[in-house]
Parts: sequence; structure tokens; C-alpha cells
Amino acid sequence: MATATPVLWTYKKHDDGRADIKLRFTDENRSVYLSLGIAVRENQWNPRLQRVRKNHRDADEINSLIAAKLAAAESAKIALLANGQRPSAQALRDAVAPGRKKTSAPCFLAYVDSFLDSLELTGKVARVDRERVVVGKLREHFGEPLPFDAITPEALRSFEGYLIGTKGNKASTVHANVGTIKVHYRRAIREGLISRERDPFMAYSPPRVKRTERTKLSVEQLGELASLDLGPRGTGASLACVVRDVFLFSVFAAGIRFGDAARLRCADLTADGDGLRIAYTAGKTDKRPEFKLPVPAVQVAKPFLVQADGTAKEAHDFLFPILEGRRGEPFDTLDERGQHAAVKARTAVFNKQLKKLAEMAQIKASLTTHAARHTFADLARKKGWSIHTISEALDHSNLTITERYVAVSDRSALETGLADLFPGLD
Repeated sequence: MATATPVLWTYKKHDDGRADIKLRFTDENRSVYLSLGIAVRENQWNPRLQRVRKNHRDADEINSLIAAKLAAAESAKIALLANGQRPSAQALRDAVAPGRKKTSAPCFLAYVDSFLDSLELTGKVARVDRERVVVGKLREHFGEPLPFDAITPEALRSFEGYLIGTKGNKASTVHANVGTIKVHYRRAIREGLISRERDPFMAYSPPRVKRTERTKLSVEQLGELASLDLGPRGTGASLACVVRDVFLFSVFAAGIRFGDAARLRCADLTADGDGLRIAYTAGKTDKRPEFKLPVPAVQVAKPFLVQADGTAKEAHDFLFPILEGRRGEPFDTLDERGQHAAVKARTAVFNKQLKKLAEMAQIKASLTTHAARHTFADLARKKGWSIHTISEALDHSNLTITERYVAVSDRSALETGLADLFPGLD
């Protein structure tokens, strides 16, 4: 049975920061909205009481209007039931505002755009850019507007075919793109914007992605990489040396992400007895990892704590010379988008250099900056670390991600286990 609820529509605000007050009519299939033609600021709205706070000069008048509209909706519901009719969300809305054009569910694309606009203000530009690509593909395929109720299992299968047939995307990309749609649709359900019964993902699953062997190095291969003669280490070292040392540091420092290593300041490393302690804010999750660095990580980091002439760096200086060009010109790191662009550009440079280093060390693997995280996870797993500990070390948002890191079976462990399983039966 349909219900009517006052809500503050914060997804699309006026230029002055105010948001419209709307009535949300919801039944088991959909939600429709009716604007009351009044806008207030977020601090003037009480979401628990669903009324305007007393700090608004017209609070009493607005709240009386809300109460009148709710009463009208309740009267319409009773009248429909008395006539043997189903009080749907649309029927209640039309009863409260007769003569108005019927509306469908809100536009999914506008909803996601509004969320990404807000997210970008928090500095999450990598996620914003990645998900805007998905929104662009949806616009290309479906056009705009794209109502929530148009996103059906059939529509998702159509989009899947478009991604594979027209865009030439791989199954992994399709899986990720559809996953982005799912995240936003499910959030809209939690916010009451759309009925849970309308969830298309209850009857649709994206294509399965074949798990591939991730590049990860053994302790012996790390030793080969570390023993390469690339000249003096630390500040002022060759590009090859810096790339090698940043990769090793990432492995030794619990698989720290390349972007986080690039942003490390000297102040993020402090003395801890005869060693060093690291504490930094992870760019992807905003968590604050803090731990004492193992000896190999300390040995890599110490030469970068001083300038090429041996004088100590300032606390605000970058630890590694990653966000600097080859000629020393600094990248634009004044805002998050500038830092993201800088890290993205340097990732490409580092990955190209890592492939050369792998050849020099006779490592038959396609090395990338991300391989350092998989290497750490694999070595930790082989040492018997629990999945929870590895997940915490890698700063993953959930265990499912960590399970993908360690999902590929350890063939040597399997062979050893099989050999020990049936003693004396040969």
C-alpha cells in the first residue's frame, strides 16, 4: 500500500544552496515525487521529524502545508480503498495534485551525476572519473532521461551486449561497469528513492570473469631486483633506481599503493627506536594506516630522507621524487585533481621502467606498480597470515577484495599437501 513521506531533495540544489521539499509517494513497485514549491537549507530541515526547523522564519506555515498535503494523501487513500481501488503511489500523487502531468521515477543518470558532483568535492577524483565513464556509456546506449524504472534485467542485458559488441569491452570491464550501476541503484533503494522490489539485480548477474594469474614475485626474485647495480640510491638517483626502490618499498611497507607512496611526505616517517614508523592517510579509503616499518623498508627509505648533498629534507618534502618531472619541474599538486593527474602520468612512466628492470633481473613476469601489492599479499599468505590481517594491511574496504588477491591456488603448497596426504601408500 502506498505511503507519503516529506523529504528534502538534496540531490539537486538551487544556486543559493537551498533544496526543494517534496512529498515522496511509494508503493511496492515505484516511487514518485511531488514538489511543494518550497526550498530550504539542509540545516533548516529536521530529517527525523520530516519537518522544517524553527530556525526558519516561515516554519509554522510550511509545516502546516506539509501536514495538509499528508492529510490529503491519507484521505485519497481511504477514498480509493472505499471504491475498491488500489492506492498506488501515482494515484495518491495525482489525488494530492490533480491536473498535473504524471511523472515517472527520477532519472538515474541525473541521480548519479549529482552524487559524483558531491563526491568530487571530497577529493575522490579517481573514482569520480572512473564512474563518469560508465554514466557516459549509459547515455550513449539509452539516451536521457533514463528513469529508474527503465533499468530492468532486460535493459542490463542490452547494455551488456552494447559494451561487448559495440564498445569492444572485455568481460572484466563489463563486470566493473555493471557493478557501478548496481552500487548507485542499491544506494537509491536504501535512501527510499526507489522501491526494493524494483531492484533489477535480483534477476540479473553480470558475466562471469575468468580469474587470471596475477603477477607476484618470490623472495628470490625480489632479491634479484634489489641486487641490480643501478648506481647510488636515494635522492638524486637514476630513474631506474628510484622505480626499483619505490617498488621494493611498496612490497616491504605492507603493499602500500603507488598513489599513496607518491604522496608520502618526510613527516609521515618518524623515528621509532632504531627504526622508522609510518603513518599516512590512504587516498582511496581515507583510513590512517600506522605501523613500524620492517628493516628492508627502512633501508630503502632512509636514503630518501636526505637531499642529494646529504642535508636533511624538510618535513613537508615528498619522500620519493615521484611527483617531479625528469628535469625537476614539479607537477601541479595544488588540488586533488592535479595530484591524481600527476600520479596517473608517473604510473605509466614507472610501469614502462619496471618492464625493463624485469628483463635486467631476468624475471619472466610483466611487472607493474600494482604487482607490489599482489606480491606482498602472496608472501603474507604463504607465511600463514590470516585473510583478515592481510586485508587490514592492504587497506581493503572488505574481505571480498582481499580474497580475489589470494584466490589463485598456491600450486607448490598443493603439491606438497598432496604428497604428505597419503604417506606409505606408494
